[in-house]
Amino acid sequence: MIPDQDNLLLSDHVVLRLMEPLLGKGKNVTTNKFFTSLTLAEKLMANYANIVGSMKQSRWGIPDATKYSKHPLYSTWCHKHNDFTLIVHHCKKDNNILVLRTMY
Repeated sequence: MIPDQDNLLLSDHVVLRLMEPLLGKGKNVTTNKFFTSLTLAEKLMANYANIVGSMKQSRWGIPDATKYSKHPLYSTWCHKHNDFTLIVHHCKKDNNILVLRTMY
């Protein structure tokens, strides 16, 4: 059963609805930047599922350090928080590629 259906983003609800038969079985889901969010990752981890997916820079909860980086071009770095890892690749002057993962 999908937890807290009333407080979910539409994108989170879609992924959780599709993953419903697989929740609690230790399965993984790969998403694109429209569906990936920190709240979805938390809900999946609470139901013994993992996520790997690219993220929008404008998503809620993304650290400002990833949005406005002063790192050199073509550099990659990681932000780790609890069981989440946010991988950031600085590929253009004002653009970063973000990948969120909750699995090894």
